[in-house]
Formats: sequence, C-alpha cells, structure tokens
Amino acid sequence: MDKYDICNGTIEIGCDCESALTAIFDHTYDTPRQPHHDLIHEIRSKLASSPVTWIARHVRGHQDKHVPIHLLDMWSQLNVEMDSLAKTYWNQMQPTIQPFYPANQTGWSLWIGQRKLSSWDRVSLYNHAQKTDILAHWSKRRCIPENLISSINWEACENAVKQLGLHRALWVPKWLAGYAPVGKVMKRYKFQTHAECPRCSEFEDTIHVIRCESLLATTKWDSSIATLDAWLLQVGTMPDLRHAIVTRLKAWKTILSTLGPMLTTLLKSKISSAGGAF
Repeated sequence: MDKYDICNGTIEIGCDCESALTAIFDHTYDTPRQPHHDLIHEIRSKLASSPVTWIARHVRGHQDKHVPIHLLDMWSQLNVEMDSLAKTYWNQMQPTIQPFYPANQTGWSLWIGQRKLSSWDRVSLYNHAQKTDILAHWSKRRCIPENLISSINWEACENAVKQLGLHRALWVPKWLAGYAPVGKVMKRYKFQTHAECPRCSEFEDTIHVIRCESLLATTKWDSSIATLDAWLLQVGTMPDLRHAIVTRLKAWKTILSTLGPMLTTLLKSKISSAGGAF
C-alpha cells in the first residue's frame, strides 16, 4: 500500500479454505491455542493496520473436477488456476528449498530448536524443556544406557498409555517410580513394621512383585504370559515380533530371578557397612 500510495478503497479476496476465512474475518479475536495461530494472528494484524477495507469470498475448490472449466465463473476459474500454479511451484521447488520462517512482526514466536511452533502447544514445550533431565533420570534409575533409552519409541508408549484409561495411566508411573503400596513403601510410611513379601517373606519392592518365586506368583506370571501370547496371536501380530516379545519377557524375569537375591544381599551388606538400616 505504501509503495503505490493507496490510502483507501476495498479489496476482495477469494479463498477455497472456509475455516481460514472464518478464523481471519469472522472471529472477534484469535487465540494462541488455535491451529496455525502464527499465520492467522499475523494476517489479522496486517489487515487491521491496512488503510483499505478487505472483504472475503469463499470459493469452492476443485470445481473443475465436476464442471468444465469454461462453464465456471471468474472466481472459480481463478481458483483452479491458482491451485495448479501452486502445485507446480511446490513440485519444482520442494526438493531444493529448505523450510523457512518469515520474521514475526507482531507478538512473540515460540521455537523448539530449529522448528517454529505455529500455535501454543503446552505438551510439546514441557516435553522439550524436561526431556533431557527425565531421560537422564530414568537412564540412571533403570540402568538403561543413554544410546538405548533414546531409541525407545516414546510416541508409541504415549499412545499405549492413553488407551489404558485414567486409573491405569496414573498407576504406571507410580509403579515405575517404585511408589506402589509394596512392603518397602508400606514400611517407609509406617503402615506396617516390615517390608516382607506376604507370599515368600523376602524384601518386597515393585521389582520383587514380578520376580517373586512363590508358587502363586509364578503361576500368575505364566498365566499372564500365556494370555498375552494368545492375544498377540488373535490380533495378527507378526510371528517374529510375537516370539520376540514373549521370549524377551521370559528372559527378563529369569535374569531378575537369578540376580535379584544376589543384588539384595549385596545392597544389604553395603548399607550395613555404612551403618544404615535396610
């Protein structure tokens, strides 16, 4: 407008994205939580400061798929031409041009590394801010090498936890952190005077609940593994993947059962030599 010294008038634009027109022209205000907020907010700010009046027209897209183009009105023909030019440009330039983010003229912009957030995403920001510390904590707590813990598909884990329902989703992190109501925790908070497993009388923490060698616990474990194996078969899991899951779970419990008592004894001796109480 400044270049051509335009101070007044009206400009009508056509667009086949009705939701974009609604967000820009119809809504009283925009909110950071709405999709593509950075673009919407920038456009609304520029329109508000423009000396001319802007009005919008919704044009249905891809009308040439149903009606010969010469029978369409001017707006529809222009929309078809624009769509064709945009696709041609994308196909030609997409392999060579890297994503770029024009400087934001109004308000703040949020970035995660080299990626700009187009809207307020609390989960992404929190995950980014805490990711390094959280992975380091669990790597140390569960003795998982850093190169392996970073190879875990955390997105798949998140989707799986969401399908558990609220109560089980809350229970999983408590169990992994060792705060389930097992003997160790019950004694710590003085709900009982000992930390013994009620099935075998060994020291009970969350790991022991799984590796307990009592007949009842072993029977329950075998039954659960059989149920899992049957379910994996029922839902059509790849045979190799199904075999890997089941065998690794069995091997994991065997290792825990073999090393568990030795580690417990070693831990007791270390604490005793330091003058502490187990």
